[in-house]
Amino acid sequence: MTNFNNLTITANGILTSHSYIIYIEGNFTNNRTFNHNNGTIIFSGNNSAILSGSVVTTNLYRVIINKSLSSAVVTQNLSTVSIVNSFELNEGIYDVGTNTLNGAGNLTIIGGELKIAKLTTVPEITGTYSITGGTVTLNGAGNQILRTSATGSNTYFNLIFSNAGNKTITNLLTINGDVVVSGSAILVNNSVFTQNPNKTFYYQSSGNSIIVNSINIGNFNQNNGIITVNTGINVNIRGINYYKTSNGAVTLNGTAIIFFNGSGIQFYFDNSSLPNLTNVTVNNSNGLVLNSDLRITNNLNLQSGAIRTQSYEVYMVNNTHSINRTNGFINGWLTCNLPSGAYNKLYPLGCNNTDY
Repeated sequence: MTNFNNLTITANGILTSHSYIIYIEGNFTNNRTFNHNNGTIIFSGNNSAILSGSVVTTNLYRVIINKSLSSAVVTQNLSTVSIVNSFELNEGIYDVGTNTLNGAGNLTIIGGELKIAKLTTVPEITGTYSITGGTVTLNGAGNQILRTSATGSNTYFNLIFSNAGNKTITNLLTINGDVVVSGSAILVNNSVFTQNPNKTFYYQSSGNSIIVNSINIGNFNQNNGIITVNTGINVNIRGINYYKTSNGAVTLNGTAIIFFNGSGIQFYFDNSSLPNLTNVTVNNSNGLVLNSDLRITNNLNLQSGAIRTQSYEVYMVNNTHSINRTNGFINGWLTCNLPSGAYNKLYPLGCNNTDY
């Protein structure tokens, strides 16, 4: 085991590591040759650090980012760092920027944040992925694709899509943490994915994201931009809260549905200027509680549980609307626009499943 504050290889230097562990608390600078000798480098301590140097590619065997301060940043200014065995992120921030972090090694993340701004498929490491914590951030100024082709890379924890451009996900199956879309970034979901129901999908981007495959998310929180859901697609809300402020809009095309199917009581709030949802399904035996009016243009499907309106109302906007009941009811206020002429329709209002 060897400890360094800063480690610098000069323009005339050649450093061959031993095969054990090197601890570096400060900067690593490679201006000529570093032979890793199958050794491990651990970036530790509570201070930020920089990887820099004039060489094009630095090959490292095993790298561990284990900063004692979560806000400490290890910045990669080296053009290319290639991982032979493994890159492990325990705590702290590793910022690749627009440089390259690649290699056939494995990627393990249990904490901290991996930030990548390069406009390509990222992370570029191609070995086996094990992401059980932490955050992967795609913050490039243009289009980026989240890697899901490596073994284990169809499961991530926290994901941040920021800055600008299309952020594309394909073959992503599971998200065990929060999702944040911010800046003017646009989320392109080329695959169905399922988020932990106790986590939150935050949409803070000014961009217009189009949902082209059904998604299962936890809580929903939108304060900006537009989310457009293609016809035939379900957005399944499995968390406690659906929360949308006046700056955000959700557009449901054709038969697209917002589906409330959580395992506990769910809450709805929308104070935007265009709060109308085209189609809504409630399939939750514990019910949906309104903290604002629920405005629906086309179809309300009651499959299970009550919509408790409190002092608000369910408002069926169009006179061609349809309320379809399998098992469920509205406990509270219902306002409907009705077509002219004779009209016969059962409206499921009441206080329980038998008295409605």
